[in-house]
Amino acid sequence: MEAPVLAAMDRRPIGQILIDMGLCGPDQLSDALAAQGAEGERVGVILTRMGYCTEWDVCQALARQFGLPCQKELKLDQIQDELVERLP
Repeated sequence: MEAPVLAAMDRRPIGQILIDMGLCGPDQLSDALAAQGAEGERVGVILTRMGYCTEWDVCQALARQFGLPCQKELKLDQIQDELVERLP
Protein backbone atom coordinates (compact mmCIF):
# COMPACT_ATOMS: atom_id res chain seq x y z
CA MET A 1 0.00 0.00 0.00
CA GLU A 2 1.35 3.43 -0.94
CA ALA A 3 1.65 6.16 1.66
CA PRO A 4 -0.76 9.06 1.10
CA VAL A 5 0.68 12.25 -0.35
CA LEU A 6 0.54 14.92 2.32
CA ALA A 7 -0.48 18.46 1.54
CA ALA A 8 1.44 21.46 2.78
CA MET A 9 0.51 22.69 6.23
CA ASP A 10 -1.92 25.59 6.36
CA ARG A 11 -0.80 27.71 9.32
CA ARG A 12 -3.88 29.93 9.37
CA PRO A 13 -6.26 29.77 12.35
CA ILE A 14 -8.76 26.92 12.24
CA GLY A 15 -11.68 29.36 12.04
CA GLN A 16 -10.35 30.98 8.88
CA ILE A 17 -9.80 27.57 7.31
CA LEU A 18 -13.40 26.57 8.14
CA ILE A 19 -14.70 29.79 6.55
CA ASP A 20 -12.58 29.33 3.41
CA MET A 21 -13.79 25.73 3.11
CA GLY A 22 -17.40 26.98 3.33
CA LEU A 23 -18.01 25.03 6.54
CA CYS A 24 -18.97 28.01 8.71
CA GLY A 25 -19.62 31.71 8.28
CA PRO A 26 -17.81 34.76 9.63
CA ASP A 27 -20.66 35.61 12.02
CA GLN A 28 -20.64 32.07 13.38
CA LEU A 29 -16.89 32.27 13.93
CA SER A 30 -17.30 35.61 15.73
CA ASP A 31 -19.88 34.02 18.06
CA ALA A 32 -17.55 31.12 18.75
CA LEU A 33 -14.54 33.38 19.37
CA ALA A 34 -16.58 35.45 21.86
CA ALA A 35 -17.57 32.25 23.66
CA GLN A 36 -13.96 31.07 23.56
CA GLY A 37 -12.85 34.20 25.39
CA ALA A 38 -15.39 33.55 28.12
CA GLU A 39 -15.06 29.76 28.34
CA GLY A 40 -11.51 29.01 27.27
CA GLU A 41 -12.46 26.02 25.08
CA ARG A 42 -11.05 25.34 21.64
CA VAL A 43 -12.93 27.13 18.87
CA GLY A 44 -13.66 23.88 17.00
CA VAL A 45 -15.34 22.42 20.09
CA ILE A 46 -17.41 25.57 20.51
CA LEU A 47 -18.47 25.70 16.85
CA THR A 48 -19.57 22.07 17.10
CA ARG A 49 -21.43 22.62 20.38
CA MET A 50 -23.20 25.67 18.93
CA GLY A 51 -24.29 23.56 15.95
CA TYR A 52 -22.42 25.71 13.43
CA CYS A 53 -20.10 22.87 12.34
CA THR A 54 -19.99 19.13 12.64
CA GLU A 55 -17.10 17.21 14.16
CA TRP A 56 -16.32 16.02 10.63
CA ASP A 57 -16.09 19.65 9.44
CA VAL A 58 -13.58 20.45 12.19
CA CYS A 59 -11.65 17.24 11.44
CA GLN A 60 -11.30 18.24 7.78
CA ALA A 61 -10.10 21.72 8.72
CA LEU A 62 -7.59 20.34 11.24
CA ALA A 63 -6.30 17.90 8.63
CA ARG A 64 -5.76 20.81 6.25
CA GLN A 65 -4.09 22.85 9.00
CA PHE A 66 -1.60 20.06 9.74
CA GLY A 67 -1.18 18.90 6.14
CA LEU A 68 -2.60 15.46 6.91
CA PRO A 69 -5.00 13.27 4.97
CA CYS A 70 -8.48 12.89 6.38
CA GLN A 71 -10.95 10.10 5.73
CA LYS A 72 -14.44 9.76 7.15
CA GLU A 73 -14.27 5.99 7.13
CA LEU A 74 -11.26 3.75 7.15
CA LYS A 75 -11.37 0.14 6.07
CA LEU A 76 -9.35 -2.25 8.19
CA ASP A 77 -7.32 -3.41 5.19
CA GLN A 78 -6.19 0.21 4.66
CA ILE A 79 -4.43 0.39 8.03
CA GLN A 80 -0.73 -0.35 7.93
CA ASP A 81 0.32 -2.98 10.49
CA GLU A 82 3.41 -1.00 11.43
CA LEU A 83 1.24 1.96 12.42
CA VAL A 84 -0.98 -0.19 14.62
CA GLU A 85 2.07 -1.61 16.37
CA ARG A 86 3.23 1.90 17.24
CA LEU A 87 0.01 2.75 19.09
CA PRO A 88 0.00 2.33 22.88
